[in-house]
Amino acid sequence: MPLALAKMNSRIEYADEDDLFQLFVEAAGLEIENYLGRPILERENATIEMERWPTSFMIPFPINEITGIKYGTQTVDPADYSLFANELQMEIEEPVDFTSPLIIEISIGYLTADIPADIKRAALMIFSRSDTYREDMPIKLETSVKALLRSYKMY
Repeated sequence: MPLALAKMNSRIEYADEDDLFQLFVEAAGLEIENYLGRPILERENATIEMERWPTSFMIPFPINEITGIKYGTQTVDPADYSLFANELQMEIEEPVDFTSPLIIEISIGYLTADIPADIKRAALMIFSRSDTYREDMPIKLETSVKALLRSYKMY
C-alpha cells in the first residue's frame, strides 16, 4: 500500500513523520500476512527447499509461477515438471545424481496494483490504528479487519 494512500485515508497532510508512517505501512502488510498465513506482497525470488525428491507436492499457498527447480549444480528442465492448482508434479523419476536440497524457485504474492480491495482496506484500517494507538495499541486484529480478510485466510 502506498504511503500517500495511507496518509490520505487518515487525513494526514504533513510530511515530518513520513519515516514513521512508512514503518506503519510495512508493519500493516506483515500483520496481514501473519494473520492470513501466506504471502500477500509480491516476492519474485522466493524458494522452497525439499530434502527428498517429490513425485508431487502441494504448495501450501498460492503462487504466480515456478521460475526454476534445481539441486546441486543441476537444473531441472521445465518440460520435466508441471504446476496445476498449486500442485507441483514431477514428470521424471528421481535422478541418480540427486543431492538434496531440491530448491524450487517461485514467484508469489500480488503486484501492488493487483492487491484486492478488501486487503487494501484492511491495511488502511491497521495503519490508522497504528497512528491512533502509538503506544497502547490493542494486540488483536479488530473484528472488522478479520471480516475483510476472512476469504483470503489459509486454514
